[in-house]
Amino acid sequence: MGKNYRNCFVLVIISVTFIAALALFIQVTGSANAAPAAYADCADQRAFPSEGIDLDVTFINRSPLYQAYCVDYPWDIPGQPGIPFLCPGTEDDRRWPEQGEIVTFTAHIVNKGTVASPAFDYVWQIDGVEVTSGTLRRWRPLPR
Repeated sequence: MGKNYRNCFVLVIISVTFIAALALFIQVTGSANAAPAAYADCADQRAFPSEGIDLDVTFINRSPLYQAYCVDYPWDIPGQPGIPFLCPGTEDDRRWPEQGEIVTFTAHIVNKGTVASPAFDYVWQIDGVEVTSGTLRRWRPLPR
């Protein structure tokens, strides 16, 4: 048996032994979700919706949206392998709004709870300065 085959065979034996030991551990402890004691009283927040109302801003986007950077990582430049460079022809592409250009920010809101929220007030600030405020309608929970 060649050296490479022998190494692969040993790796397979180690992997099978590890999986068998892990299966035995799960059987003995009676749980596949063995959590550290510090988290024993905590439910998995991602698996279960919050009771009541849980309003979250999931992301904010700006429009107009400009082209992102196109980056190339050439490996054939001596002394600079993998250093990023802008893709040829994109160096002068516009990526940010001009000074004074009007842009729109949109907040995407979800209710991750189990109960619809009543109408609620909001305040939008940029750099600590109030830009707008208002009241949004009631928000239903996400479908389950």
